Formats: sequence, structure tokens, C-alpha cells
Amino acid sequence: MKINQRVARLRKERGYTQKEFAELILMDDSTLSKSESGKRAFRDYELEKIADILDVSLDFLFNRSKTKPDIIVFHLNEITEETEKELLHFIENRRNSQK
Repeated sequence: MKINQRVARLRKERGYTQKEFAELILMDDSTLSKSESGKRAFRDYELEKIADILDVSLDFLFNRSKTKPDIIVFHLNEITEETEKELLHFIENRRNSQK
């Protein structure tokens, strides 16, 4: 996944519209649209703001991170008790199958 696609996906996952997000990173929404579609590259200072606002590392934006802890932590508040049990069951089964 390219950085522009990753930014767009993360923005949507966090519930921001392009207009809302553009305002937060001090960018015109048409410029953000061009950047997310790959027609314009993000500037370094824009990526720093984006990482801060989305609460991810620059390594994660550049797909250098092997894990997604920041995404997992973001969604922990949304997990129901039932889903938590299912996740724990899945993890346990996965560990057992890898032995």
C-alpha cells in the first residue's frame, strides 16, 4: 500500500472527512484530495502533522512498521466483551497451531 492510500485509509478509519482532516493539517481539501489520490506527493511537514493527528509513527505511514499497534490500540475502546473473548480464543488457537 502506498503512503497516499495509507493516509486516506487511516483518515477514514478515524472518521474524518477530507474537509475536516484538511483543516487539521492546514491544507486545502482539494490539495488533500490530490495527495490522497496520488496526483500530488505529501510534503514532509504535512506527513509529520498527519502522523501526529492520526497518532501513528512516520514509520507506520511509510509502511516500515511490521505491526499495527497504534491501529489496535485505537480500536480497543470499540471492542465489546464478546469480541474480546473471540479475539483471545483466536489468538490461543493460532498459537497452538504454530507449535
